[in-house]
Amino acid sequence: MRYFGWGLLFFVVAYLLPIAGRPLLRPDEFRYAEIPREMIESGDYVTPRLLRARYFEKPVLGYWMVAGSFRLFGENRFALRLPMAAATGLTALLLGLWIRRSSRDREWALWAALFYLSSGLVFVLGTTAVLDAVLCLFTTATMLCVHQAVVTEKWNFERLIWLVLCGVTAGLGFLTKGLVAWAVPGVAAAAWLLWTKRFKAFLWLPWIPLVALAATIAPWALEIHRAEPDFWNYFIVVEHLQRFRGGEESQHPEPFWFFIPILAGTLFPALLTVLPGAAAGKESWRRIWNDPVWRFAFCAWLLPFVFFSVSSGKLATYILPCYPFLGAVLTLPALEALRGRRRTALTIQLRVFDVLGWVLLAAGSGAVAFGAALWPPAALVRWLPALSGGSWFFILSGVSGIAGGIYILRRRNAPLRRVAGFLGALALAGACSGLVPELDSDKMPEVDLRALAASGGFDPARAHIFTYGQMGHAVAWVFRRSDTRLLFSAGEMNYGADRARAEKRPLLWSLPEFVQLLKRSDRPDVVYVVTWDGKNDRRFRMFAKYPHRKLPSRTVMVLVFPPAPAGPPAR
Repeated sequence: MRYFGWGLLFFVVAYLLPIAGRPLLRPDEFRYAEIPREMIESGDYVTPRLLRARYFEKPVLGYWMVAGSFRLFGENRFALRLPMAAATGLTALLLGLWIRRSSRDREWALWAALFYLSSGLVFVLGTTAVLDAVLCLFTTATMLCVHQAVVTEKWNFERLIWLVLCGVTAGLGFLTKGLVAWAVPGVAAAAWLLWTKRFKAFLWLPWIPLVALAATIAPWALEIHRAEPDFWNYFIVVEHLQRFRGGEESQHPEPFWFFIPILAGTLFPALLTVLPGAAAGKESWRRIWNDPVWRFAFCAWLLPFVFFSVSSGKLATYILPCYPFLGAVLTLPALEALRGRRRTALTIQLRVFDVLGWVLLAAGSGAVAFGAALWPPAALVRWLPALSGGSWFFILSGVSGIAGGIYILRRRNAPLRRVAGFLGALALAGACSGLVPELDSDKMPEVDLRALAASGGFDPARAHIFTYGQMGHAVAWVFRRSDTRLLFSAGEMNYGADRARAEKRPLLWSLPEFVQLLKRSDRPDVVYVVTWDGKNDRRFRMFAKYPHRKLPSRTVMVLVFPPAPAGPPAR
């Protein structure tokens, strides 16, 4: 219970405390906020829509989870990010419970779970409103169910339960992000079965999970097919087959080795805690290599990593399902080396954490000084206005670093306690991320848009609101206007815009259509929200002859076109 308590404390401090504070990032967070909001607004929980246009890039479960959170906690940042944070915590919990059940090693279970939670990519995605953390939960659960079903030696009720759960979690993963939820556990399980020579399992393993999987996805799959017959063609062909093998024409094409530096960089800072594993020694490595739990974890991270590397389309976030099991693979050698008191391992840890302790002290002191210098009326605020609200973020982050540095330096002869102190300081620093100010009103436009609307320049409830591409998600969420329209470009919403145009309720307006609206005197204000770099670009010049007000705020500008006076139309 003591081990579980430390893991829970880390999760609460690092993952739950900051999610209500940090500004939303466009486009992803606003997209995953607006689609569930429109589901609640319309009452249609079958067809995902964004700006009232069909949005078929993902299935529906992630939107349902956010919509349920909105129902419980209101439409706010905390409710939006809570499903992702909860999914991350559950993934760490399942990983720890699986190691504890399979190996009886409580320290390995705790360290692997904390390694996962303290990896950079895991923290970012676990406190951000994107679906990767939810997918990772279901792929991890599916792989663990496969392992438990196979290692259960006899056909009994326990094996049946594991097989059913395997199908259910695979189905939930599919409802979150599609076929990748099957591919990731499939390649890992196949490699593990071949490695351990469990060939007969190929004959009996798939069938019960397939039935459970079909029962899980069938209700929504049939309903979306009835409501939108084109959904499955678009989702399977465009979003899966073309993205996987599309070459240069696929979304985000990258070379095969793209994920290697991403993996090395995004394991930081957790990676610092396992460096002693490099000196585990031949005997330790022989035991580790023959450990059946470690073998499964090795297959469960490596084969998905190769799968994602082979895919043509790549984003750094795709490899998140590799992280739980990679944590298990890396922490056991380090733990064995430190528990065995191997001199080389202890020396590595001593040197690494000595340097880390001094770095934390220096960086923490610098952060405190910088935060104090931002305190009004300090002159630094005038030079860095975007950081004007960041004093407490830098000060408290710096205090966390100083405390962690002191603890680490004082525990020179307690290797595992030094790791615990580092993770504690990391958890406190993660909590401080909730105090991050709005650094860029282009990527974080929520605060500026609310301020511009509150200034009295226009009525966001009545005006005709236009923007462009990916800014539309943010504008619709901030103003609670699902009827926001796009001008000049639809961005990723081309499919939905084409369908809306065919139904004679256009989402993407042409410039002549927009001008005709401006010429009407029987309309409310027309508002155009645009990213602004301080220059009079071509879009502004197009509107120069139509009377308007400019409401600028850093990198966001709102052009307000009041109704034209009665009389001859504008030329």
